[in-house]
Amino acid sequence: MAGAQGWPAGAGADHPAGAERHLRHRHRRPLGAVPHARQGQHHTHRAAREVPRHLRHRRPGGGVRGDHQQRAEPLPPARAGGLPLPGRALIVLPGDSAPGWYGKLPALGDFASRRLPQAFVAAWDAWLQRGMAYSQEHLGSAWLDAFLTAPVWGFVLGERTLETQTWAGIVLPSVDRVGRYFPLTLCAPLPGFSFGSDALTALERWMDSLEEAARGGLDPQATVDGFEAGLVACPPPLFPAPQACGLGEALLRGDAFVRLERPGARGLRDLGGDAAARTMDMLFAPYTLWWCRGGDGTAGGFACHGMPSAAVFARMLQYAPGQV
Repeated sequence: MAGAQGWPAGAGADHPAGAERHLRHRHRRPLGAVPHARQGQHHTHRAAREVPRHLRHRRPGGGVRGDHQQRAEPLPPARAGGLPLPGRALIVLPGDSAPGWYGKLPALGDFASRRLPQAFVAAWDAWLQRGMAYSQEHLGSAWLDAFLTAPVWGFVLGERTLETQTWAGIVLPSVDRVGRYFPLTLCAPLPGFSFGSDALTALERWMDSLEEAARGGLDPQATVDGFEAGLVACPPPLFPAPQACGLGEALLRGDAFVRLERPGARGLRDLGGDAAARTMDMLFAPYTLWWCRGGDGTAGGFACHGMPSAAVFARMLQYAPGQV
């Protein structure tokens, strides 16, 4: 998507106290992992409701099934200081090749996190909380429907956005054991990530495996141990260093003349290296990249400076590729 058509004004970065335009787009196919629910007034405290019979036997996209009751119960409003995690909720295993995760699972009754630094979890949670609070307020009775059918978003976070290194992963709608809704995030740091074509192919294959593992964890019969076992089979890809010849750097500097010579070069790829990828790599650090696929396989998304604003988060819940 070359421009910001169809997205809220001021879509470039996260502004916790910003007053963004209300969302307009409301009609698309359900894409998310959590079962679709009927619309109703969304309150912080609300009695559990019976899941419609047809939803108990439906599993759109292979996600969470209803276990006879759901609760339309959001989390408390955004916390300015991020989420205070109990000591046992965070397990960081240096050198562990499995991706980390944070959020809600049907097998657990509260937030949990594995293999993610607490600083990352706190910053990520604060961003999610702002988006959840804004979307609940501005979507009103349509919020629950939007959340339950939201797409699975893949993301890459530049090294000057949320933390001092590049992160990538997926985020999708989820629910805990008592029926409280909150996104589930699976991610990992990606040192050496580059926008070369081979690297992007490897990244998308990895994210497909993450989505499969996430959907397994969202099954109401799944256990945390089973979910973890699925993640062990999804180690983050390793990215070879892009060929460097200085062309990308020279183009960014605006050099009027660039000499292309390399020992053993046999063609333009050898002479120019991965100039396009290197240029993207150098420009991307303060940006984040987001994309998803629709039910027909059509892909769409956006890039923005910094983290998406709360209004953009709300728009992401109702986004469908190919629709403005």
